[in-house]
Amino acid sequence: MKSAYFSAHKGNCFFQNLQTISAICIIKKNALILQLIMEEQKRPNTIQHAMDKGLFMGMLFAANTIISSSESTFAYFIHIFLEALILVVAYRAAVDYMQTETDGKITVFQSFSYILNLFFFASLISALCGIIYFKYISPEYMTRLYEQSKPLLDKLLSDAGQSDNDIKSLFTAEQFAMSCIVRDCMIGMILGLIYAPLLKRRAAKKQ
Repeated sequence: MKSAYFSAHKGNCFFQNLQTISAICIIKKNALILQLIMEEQKRPNTIQHAMDKGLFMGMLFAANTIISSSESTFAYFIHIFLEALILVVAYRAAVDYMQTETDGKITVFQSFSYILNLFFFASLISALCGIIYFKYISPEYMTRLYEQSKPLLDKLLSDAGQSDNDIKSLFTAEQFAMSCIVRDCMIGMILGLIYAPLLKRRAAKKQ
């Protein structure tokens, strides 16, 4: 009887220890999952923030491109104003990214990457608006641009065996939009190199 009692007691202790170990493993597993979720939430969402701010930036890009196609003096001054506004808005967007996504701490690479993504998404919005405008609303601009550039292009491309139709095919709304994307991304790279140390210094002063 005593042997049976001790055997039953040992069995109960074994199962209790097994349940305790299982409970501890489950708690540790849940704690690890919660930690991973919290770390994921703390990770800066560069792409999403750049897309959100890039929508407004893209509208500025599109307005600037469309206005710059006009030959009036007033449009030229608006173009200059928009160029300056884009620089300010890009910097403010980067500061907001630093404050909301990186807790006021930012590296040079993070700053550069954000600015480049911001200009890339903005250029996509601008390109879409540019295609619609220059293809369906104001197609005469591409014709005028072709006529203005033709003498120089004839001189540069004649030796390469390019025909007049080949040259003219470069002056479409789609080709113009692609060139604007490349231009805007190049500007974003240059601006990223300028703004990155400024943001880094601003973050260091806040700490």
